[in-house]
Amino acid sequence: MWTIVVRRLPVLGVFLAALGFAMLPLWSTFGTAAFPLACGGGLLLGAAVAVVGLVLRLAWWSLPVLGALAFLGFGVPFAVPSASVLGVLPSWDGERQLIEAVVVSWKQLLTIEPPFGEYGALLVPPFLLLLAVAGVGVTILLRPARYAGWLGLLPVTVLGFAIAFGSGRPFLPAVSAVGVTVCVLLLVGMTTDRRPRTAGSRRFWPAVALLAVCASVGVVLHPPVGHRDVLREVVEPPVSLERTVSPLAAFRAEVVAPGADRERFTVSGLPGGARIRTAALDRYDGQVFTAGGGATGDFARVPSTLPGQTGERSVTADVAITVREGTGLWLPMPGALRSIAFSGSDARRAADSFAYDRRSSTAVVTSGVRSGLGYRVSVLIGDESEADALDDVTPGPATQTELTGLPEALLDAAARRTDPADPPGVRLATLVDWLRSGYVSHGASGEPDSRAGHSAERLDRLVTASPMLGDEEQYAAALTILARGLGFPSRVVVGFRPEGDRRTVTGADSTVWTEVQIQDGRWIVLDPTPEPRPVPEQTETSRESVAHPQTVLPPPAPDRDQSPPGPGDEDGDVPEVPPAPAWLTLLLAVGTIVGWGLGAMLLLTSPVWGLALARALRRRARHRSDLRRTVLTGAWRELEDAAADRGIVTVRGATRLELASTTGGEAVLTLAELVDRTVFGATAPDSQAVDRAWQQLAAALAEVDTGSRGQRWRRRLRPGSLVTGLRRTWSVFATRHRATTPCGGTTDEMEVTG
Repeated sequence: MWTIVVRRLPVLGVFLAALGFAMLPLWSTFGTAAFPLACGGGLLLGAAVAVVGLVLRLAWWSLPVLGALAFLGFGVPFAVPSASVLGVLPSWDGERQLIEAVVVSWKQLLTIEPPFGEYGALLVPPFLLLLAVAGVGVTILLRPARYAGWLGLLPVTVLGFAIAFGSGRPFLPAVSAVGVTVCVLLLVGMTTDRRPRTAGSRRFWPAVALLAVCASVGVVLHPPVGHRDVLREVVEPPVSLERTVSPLAAFRAEVVAPGADRERFTVSGLPGGARIRTAALDRYDGQVFTAGGGATGDFARVPSTLPGQTGERSVTADVAITVREGTGLWLPMPGALRSIAFSGSDARRAADSFAYDRRSSTAVVTSGVRSGLGYRVSVLIGDESEADALDDVTPGPATQTELTGLPEALLDAAARRTDPADPPGVRLATLVDWLRSGYVSHGASGEPDSRAGHSAERLDRLVTASPMLGDEEQYAAALTILARGLGFPSRVVVGFRPEGDRRTVTGADSTVWTEVQIQDGRWIVLDPTPEPRPVPEQTETSRESVAHPQTVLPPPAPDRDQSPPGPGDEDGDVPEVPPAPAWLTLLLAVGTIVGWGLGAMLLLTSPVWGLALARALRRRARHRSDLRRTVLTGAWRELEDAAADRGIVTVRGATRLELASTTGGEAVLTLAELVDRTVFGATAPDSQAVDRAWQQLAAALAEVDTGSRGQRWRRRLRPGSLVTGLRRTWSVFATRHRATTPCGGTTDEMEVTG
């Protein structure tokens, strides 16, 4: 057997190389050295399973079992390296992730934003696919097979998987295309050129070489560049915040008692004066700001490390945060994320439901941010000093949805204070200075009356009242709307700004600011909230003195629930749900895999068990008919059908004894004599005679069913007798149908009526 392996080494090498080239487009999706190790491990393990099966002369059905054992034994170090012990040994947690990934990781490849790195168990799909394909291909190459030349389809299939599950940016397309093309052509030639040399075979290899050269030159001269359509672009994003309460609507409850005194979280490592962002909102409908307006709300599952995060005007900080009180879905984030690591009893649940929006640098935990959750993040914190120099800035390139239900009084007041001839940056600076000339009040006890909210009516009241009075919620919302009117992409950001070096962040540290995008694509911070100072006596400016048309605000969208949090949800916490035990999770994962495996096996083997079931039902019906009618014709017809399925040629019109003599079996001859005596005898057989005949049928079938085990199985898969029975039934039905006249009556009825 080892001689066969050694002799086939060249073709085995070409086949494995073709699979390696085919998986190359997926490398950029992972962006880690662990990917080629996982692919190489899958190829070697699949080939090893095939070689062991050949050397030990194992049956074909034992190879999947051996492959499953190899997958469980070596899958953790190759496909889940972060859960391995010392990088080479499996662990219980790694085995659990490995088994779960067989079911869930295929979808995660499309819903988690690349590059993945070594995140979770996402290396399992390429590892498992190459193990299975390599095992099947090498098994066919090492054993006599008629269709070995079709093995070139396997690398092409793997290439299709790598492209479909990869990213839209092609990675080394020329290398993968040329490599797969050349290897497949060589593989086809090496597996089909086993015949003695002829003129045709001598011409084959030059043709292969010519095709390989042409393919290489074509790819090099015109490589596939640009964007590629892949599956992840048609998969709906897994995180949607359409029905969540806007964090801006709950701002007032955070900054006034009792919310102002509640400890939200503790933080360490945060640079002085830095902000912690919770949510970024850029869609407005006249009532409330929400996420999802084009520059926010694009949340996706991401790995724990995001490579390539840099910034010339940013500083890197490692910040540790521990949640004291739940914050709903939104996870406080000090800046643009580079890496994150969760800790605490809720770490695994949070990591599995963590999603991040790169465009707004905000994060959510879809299962809820609960008390006690800890996490350490490495972030980039932008420089806010450039926000003071706005004269030379111009709008950025981001595209956002149109704002609706805008406050007319606010727009008119802003238009009177700016010159349309000024550059956009100058007008933006003018509006910021105008809003900062107002006064601050949260409407708390001892402060002037100032209503919460940022609807169009509330923002109109902000600029029509004298003095202009509001808090961060109204001023940031107003500037965001006005900046959008000047052409700047803008958004409202809700978050915290701790004072000094305090580690504990409370509700009183909550704040809101505006961010606008400038010409180079960067988002800069604008804080239009005035400095706190004494508020003069309030007077209401007449609405008639402001020349603008009266408008009716559109009703709020009916499909979004923007009601403020109820008393039970005041802290935004999510009810604690105890995690499932590890053994139950593993049991469910194993049960899911076994269930899907059995379903697939039943579907694939349906022709086999379907024929067996049909024959069993037919035999049962014939046996019952013989017992009911006390005849033996059903037993003999069962033998005739069995002989027909086994390829025994019978003479049409021959007697039972003549048919029995063609098989040469004593049991068949005995059954024929027994049936003839009952058919042509003077007395009808009783039920005991019917049972003896069917017992004799079993012995007769054993004589008819001769040959090797494989031959017997192939004969049982022949549906000839079942097809003949269907034809016979149809013939009887057609004969009876033809006996009926076209008018619906019988022939006798037609004669009477005539």
